[in-house]
Parts: sequence; C-alpha cells; structure tokens
Amino acid sequence: MFNIKEWRYIHSILILNIMNLYERMLVDQDFLDEVIATKEGNRRNHKNPFSVQWPLIEMYGYHQPQNQYSAVLYIPDKISVKQISFFDDAISFGFSGCDMCTFVLDRRDRYVAHIPPNYKNNWTVFLNEAPVTEAYMFNPMKLAGYNEFTGGRYPSKRIYGIIDRNNQSYALVVLESHTGHSAILQYLKNNKDCKII
Repeated sequence: MFNIKEWRYIHSILILNIMNLYERMLVDQDFLDEVIATKEGNRRNHKNPFSVQWPLIEMYGYHQPQNQYSAVLYIPDKISVKQISFFDDAISFGFSGCDMCTFVLDRRDRYVAHIPPNYKNNWTVFLNEAPVTEAYMFNPMKLAGYNEFTGGRYPSKRIYGIIDRNNQSYALVVLESHTGHSAILQYLKNNKDCKII
C-alpha cells in the first residue's frame, strides 16, 4: 500500500499525463495561482536564431518542465517567440487583440509566438519566407467573444491563450489577483481548425 505522500505524488503524475494545461487550470486553483505567479519577471532568452533576418522577432518566455508547459510573453513593439517541446502545452497572457501561434521550423523545432495586431503583416511574411512546415494560429480575445479588451489594474480580468500539445486552442478569461486568489471567469475551447500551414 501507498502512504498519503506517495499517493499524492502518483496522483499528480497521473493528472499531469492525462490533463492538458487548460484542464489542469480549470480544476486546480493552486495550479492556476502558480501559473500566474510564475509569469512575472524578465524572461528574455539570449539565443535568438531569428534576430538577423527577422529583427522584429524576440525570444522571450520560459519553460516549466515539471508542469509540461512553456510560456511566451508579450513584448511591446515586437513579435515574441519561445521554443517549446512537441510534448508541451503553450500559454500566453494579457491578450487584447494579439494572435497566438505555434509553428514548426524545418520539421524539427516547435515554437510559440505572441503576435501584436500591427505586426500581423510582418508575421505573414515570416511564415511565407521561413522554412515553416506547420503552423496553428488563433485570436484568444475573439474566441472569448470580445472585439476589444483592456485589462486594467489588479485585480482585473485578463485573457489567456493556450495551444496544447495536440494543437487544440483555448481562451481563458481570468480574474487575476496578485494576492494569489485568482479565478477563471470564462473558458472556451476553439472548435475550429486553426491550422494555417
């Protein structure tokens, strides 16, 4: 028989392998608060394979291997990108009109991107010129049913975007609180195929 500590560990491993990031955030309040707390801080990645040919692309995000997700963070006046594992879910925060995209480069490296509205044309050029072999893109704000959205001061509503390891996309409207008591107000699964390449 297992003791309670061993059982909790086994339970967490089972949950991690069965549920995607979206599902875990819906059922586990502590995990939701952990995801929100983790996104703070400077996450600039110094290795940027795009900087010479596409200077508007900046590597910016972080990886949470123990929770099987990676996050790309918004940067003003840039397209932010983070390399991710094929086995990880991807998340980004604070959507107010930006698109979110996962893409595969050279059939071997997977990335997630946060694309501001005024750089969508640049993003289209990148997708057409780079050796992108697969791409999935959606707009979390529009999936959540908003035409425009501003977050405001804490506590306030924020829109999160998730693309899971199977390229299924989701939008969450979260009441974010810096005190660690955040709540999901709305959650939507994108039933449309968001594959663009």
